[in-house]
Amino acid sequence: MRQAELFAIEGVGVVGSDPEGREETNVIVPECALHALASVVAVRGLSRDEAIRRLLAEYLEMQEARRSDDRLAHIATVLRYPPAPRGSKQSRSGARLRLRLAAGTTARVRAVALSLPGQWIRSRKDYQARSLTDAVLTAIALAQAFTDPFLAGLPQLLRHSTARALWQAAVAATCTTAELAVFNDAYELRQKPRAGLSEAEERLLQVAEALDEDVAWHSPERFESATTLAASWFRGPDAHDMWALLNRPKGEAWYERLQDLRNHRRTAREHSWTGRGATAVWRARRVVELRAFSTWLTAPGNPSARGSKRRMAPPGWYVRIPDGWRARNVDPELDRPLRSWVLEGRLIELTQDGQELVWPVRDAANAHGWEPVPGVEPIVAAAKRVPAAQLPVFIEAMLVDWNVDDSEHTEVLRPPLRVGAHKAYELGLIDNEQRQAAMGEARAQTLEAMATIVENLSDEHADLRLALAQRIGRTREFAILAKAAGVGFRAAWASWTWPLTTVAEEVLGGLGPDVAQWLAEQAYRYCARRLQQVMEATWRESFECAADTRWLRDDRPEPPDDQAVLSEAGDAVTPTITQRFNLSFNLDPDPPI
Repeated sequence: MRQAELFAIEGVGVVGSDPEGREETNVIVPECALHALASVVAVRGLSRDEAIRRLLAEYLEMQEARRSDDRLAHIATVLRYPPAPRGSKQSRSGARLRLRLAAGTTARVRAVALSLPGQWIRSRKDYQARSLTDAVLTAIALAQAFTDPFLAGLPQLLRHSTARALWQAAVAATCTTAELAVFNDAYELRQKPRAGLSEAEERLLQVAEALDEDVAWHSPERFESATTLAASWFRGPDAHDMWALLNRPKGEAWYERLQDLRNHRRTAREHSWTGRGATAVWRARRVVELRAFSTWLTAPGNPSARGSKRRMAPPGWYVRIPDGWRARNVDPELDRPLRSWVLEGRLIELTQDGQELVWPVRDAANAHGWEPVPGVEPIVAAAKRVPAAQLPVFIEAMLVDWNVDDSEHTEVLRPPLRVGAHKAYELGLIDNEQRQAAMGEARAQTLEAMATIVENLSDEHADLRLALAQRIGRTREFAILAKAAGVGFRAAWASWTWPLTTVAEEVLGGLGPDVAQWLAEQAYRYCARRLQQVMEATWRESFECAADTRWLRDDRPEPPDDQAVLSEAGDAVTPTITQRFNLSFNLDPDPPI
């Protein structure tokens, strides 16, 4: 393997290894951090690699002993400094620092380093977490302070809670119309006693909290906003008061500050990020829905008592749980059979909001009072191929009811789960006569589509019409010519629609293990894809709603003093982009949606 293949820039999630078994990767840091590291190397008399390992060991010892909110982060992480290049022709700022760490260090470091809401290790560049970079910068700063013109006057180290508060302020200052609608409604609801809120009002508050704490869209503009706010707050005359506000528990004064930022937010570039804002709201609703789904799964007693059917909104489909099935909150130290049952492939183990769950279980008259549902081993085997963060979505896919007479449900699940005719025959789901019938039907649809294309071509395309007419019946040649001419054509697919109820019930209905596992995998992939497509539809619809610009009021009051710099920051940029919205459509691939 070439040496270049052993290294990875932070955020890609790839970590190589050297012949000694050390993890090799690299991070981009400010030049001044390298100078500070050189001072540490000189004072301690170590090689640079060894100095980094020692600093990170000290960092881990400190961070792992602290509460999550009290752990330290470097302000450069919140400000995304050094910034990533804005285009292919722009050179990267900062310096590359190679890391050669003991095995397992990278995972430990990322677990205690700062990641902002909406950031993930494997994601598009705007959304990539810089947790490893944050750990390196924090470790160096603890040993030797460093600064440069960008960082001058800013506090170098922040508690995680303070760093997230600064990010919340940047989010508030750049929120889109969709986010503002949620936050405004939540702000009004916070004026009421929470105990008296309706279920819908409580849910809206939870969505707003998820937007603040769990979900966010990212762009260079948001990091510029964070930089502007940090400069205004920490370098200004009220720096001491702002530092106190950011470091104490968040209360009414903080929410008032955020609401002021939202009401005076910069709108010049908002149309560029409309889609990201709308899909962030969609993802926040999914976070709240999945939490409610987990609560529903773990409800004790007979499923009919809690309702065996539930509508998941978003996306709008229904799920149904077999009688007696549920999930169980577990303590691995106390539930001794758990480990053996998980290792035997009889249970799915997952973590939801810090709580460990196992699924599916049923009540049993034994010493434990519960046991794994028998016969679900194919489902558990399929779950082993699913990323841990996506396991709630996998369980949801196993319970989606494919036969519900509801227009929204049917629309979300269109097209239904289909199996290629040859695959269905191979799995024993259909016989040869059904396979031949499906192939004949697909052939007839393909010929009809070819004839329709030829008939609809105008006289000015007579040559093309003649060439395509001569190729009717020769699918490959017809498709190549149609594509070259820019004519849309796709041959019909010979398929069989699976008459599903739920995958869970199909598996218990006598399917062979291999077929059952294949079905579980296909249902999960289908549902995950449909979730992405529904979110994409939300993104597209948001631009239609954005055409209503009544919220851009000319009578907005003057911004407070700490907003003045922020309001001037975007004057020199292109204000909007229109209907080719590649810049705005960025979905987070890793989190459960």
